[in-house]
Amino acid sequence: MVTRSLLEEFARIFKELTIMNIIFTGPPFAGKDTQANLLANKLGIPVFSMGKLIRDAYKSGDIDAVEGFNKYSMKGKHIPIRLKFKFLKEKLDNVNSGYIIDNFPATGEDLKTLNDYLKKKSIKIDKVFLLSISEDVMRNRIINRGRADDNLGIIMRRRVEQDKDRIPVIEYYKEKRLLVELNGDDGIDNIQKKIFKELDI
Repeated sequence: MVTRSLLEEFARIFKELTIMNIIFTGPPFAGKDTQANLLANKLGIPVFSMGKLIRDAYKSGDIDAVEGFNKYSMKGKHIPIRLKFKFLKEKLDNVNSGYIIDNFPATGEDLKTLNDYLKKKSIKIDKVFLLSISEDVMRNRIINRGRADDNLGIIMRRRVEQDKDRIPVIEYYKEKRLLVELNGDDGIDNIQKKIFKELDI
């Protein structure tokens, strides 16, 4: 006979198994946003995109977001942690069901700040997906999306600069055996299947 306490224990174990904290990283247009949202729908957890958080704050006139966007993003550089982490921290502070972080950490400075935050909260990252992309595919995706702030020159320069900045992040998660590298040139469905397989879902 299945008792109430046993059912509660099953529910607790299931909740622990389904709560995951996941990171997507990689260059622009590699498909991070698409895959993060597909996975979020599957797991029923939120996605926090650093790019979207900054764009939303910029539109609202936040002084740090405006400085970060104008002085750094528009020049193809990563925004310093002092100008951006508050936007992510506000979201992370208000969720306890697991989450996906898109495009953060992106530098060694970001990584240290996130690790310090997670340590205080006794939270761990379960998996980090690195999506790569070829320059030809990237150019085609920029042209096809046609968003107002899609400046080809800036984005290509951003890729070069940000790939360098991302090296310590990639090396750290690789050493922790959390990193999974995926080819972003591949089809959306194929990438999604590989991600689901890595997570056993």
